[in-house]
Amino acid sequence: MATDASANPTGCKLLLMQFKLLLKKNWNVKRRNRQATLMQFLVPFIVNFALFIISVDDKYNPNGFNARTWSTTQPDITTVGGLPTCMFDRMPSCVTPLSIVHSPADDDSANFVKRVVASMLAANDHIDPNSVRYFNSSLDLNLVLHETPNALLAAVHFSDDFKLTDLSLGASEVALQYNQTRSCVFGVNDCSVPWRDVALPLQLAVETALLGQLAAYGRGVAELPNGLKLGLKTQPFPNPEIVDEQRKLDEELGKTFVMLGVLFTFYIQCNNLVTEKEKKLKLQMRMMGTRDTPMWLSWWLVFVLESFFCALMWLLSGVIFRFNIYLNTDFAVTFCFFFTLHLALAGYAAFISTFLRSGGQVIGVGLFFFMFNYLFDGVIAFVLYTNLLPRWARNLISVCFPPFFVRGGLAGPLRCPGTRWQGHALG
Repeated sequence: MATDASANPTGCKLLLMQFKLLLKKNWNVKRRNRQATLMQFLVPFIVNFALFIISVDDKYNPNGFNARTWSTTQPDITTVGGLPTCMFDRMPSCVTPLSIVHSPADDDSANFVKRVVASMLAANDHIDPNSVRYFNSSLDLNLVLHETPNALLAAVHFSDDFKLTDLSLGASEVALQYNQTRSCVFGVNDCSVPWRDVALPLQLAVETALLGQLAAYGRGVAELPNGLKLGLKTQPFPNPEIVDEQRKLDEELGKTFVMLGVLFTFYIQCNNLVTEKEKKLKLQMRMMGTRDTPMWLSWWLVFVLESFFCALMWLLSGVIFRFNIYLNTDFAVTFCFFFTLHLALAGYAAFISTFLRSGGQVIGVGLFFFMFNYLFDGVIAFVLYTNLLPRWARNLISVCFPPFFVRGGLAGPLRCPGTRWQGHALG
């Protein structure tokens, strides 16, 4: 009889034996899916590394968004070049770098503008004279722009009676027109500056040609023997660092990236449970006498360990990349936040898995959580974590939708620099 009792354990012994066997089974499941398991612990590092790259770009990229806000004691000097040419990587359909618009009132005006244009082209031999287009009116130019908006890069409009001499009946006016908008290659990197790249070189070329013609007119010659060379350089004033106008994209995108990271763990955990149900493993184990209690406890112990190591990875990677949220806040506060967040999502994964039948549905639920939290982030911050709702309602909503914890934690105590565990009241 003693032998039969030991062979057929009951009560706590049976539960403990089943728990050990199921725990070994869960370990084998994780070991066989080692890639997903490894990614589960690497996702915090990957997320923080991506945020680190973004922060480095904002902090050190000379062509980045924050470059204009840096402190400069000796700004760089920029030399203005010659007439701009078509940049086919930005304007592929550009074929005319320079257009001249002039309806001469008389022969003197026509000859003067002709000499000015010839002087401009002589000083800018990189411009092919055959590529220059001439128009009699602004209307003709606008018709071409209407048909091919990016065909013309720059245009110089001369007044009808343009002579710049005492023979002019009215004011000699010139208008510069350029067809370029600010564009960037990637994000805010390598951006074009229309006034610097097109407008200023065009103005310099026109003024150099005009001064050359005036100097020749004053000397009583048709043109200067060696031409006129005029240089122009630009340099901004020194300025202090403008902190208020700096963008901190890593902090702005931090909530979104952290949500992606924790939802990946949620997906793996929920998928493990749904896969067991999808392959009828739970049904088979119940038929062999396995109880539900050791089934859930074995998985819950795995989820607790995963939550522990994931929380550690969030903290270690955050400290490695020197984020203020990890450096200025107590280790216990940050660890408690990530650990309880992963535990809440693990419990929610177990709850949701009872309603799902396939791994595809798990993906849909994860995407829904992410998109809902992303789209209604402002509403969550305004309603859920303010005094608009009583505490019991806030807790109930958070239990029903644990991803809200991310918004509450990152917008609340973890955002406060120097938050310490002592004296900190949660809730």
